[in-house]
Amino acid sequence: MASMLTLDGLVRSESLQAVDRSRRRLNGFPAPARRKSTGHLTLSAQDPASIAAGHGIGAAREWIKSQFERYSKDAADASR
Repeated sequence: MASMLTLDGLVRSESLQAVDRSRRRLNGFPAPARRKSTGHLTLSAQDPASIAAGHGIGAAREWIKSQFERYSKDAADASR
């Protein structure tokens, strides 16, 4: 019977370099801009053009989703 990868096992299997790359990638998404007129933060971009350009929370969300999809595929391949 094939074993299931647990989150704990997945995290332990990642090298420190991979964890650092993920941290850098997440830190690299541009932060929300301040509106000049009010000084308040605007909502982070979630429109398709901004996501495609790699900007805003929408782009970060899509990157995180792609990482979990990759982990899922790797786990499925490992269980065969």
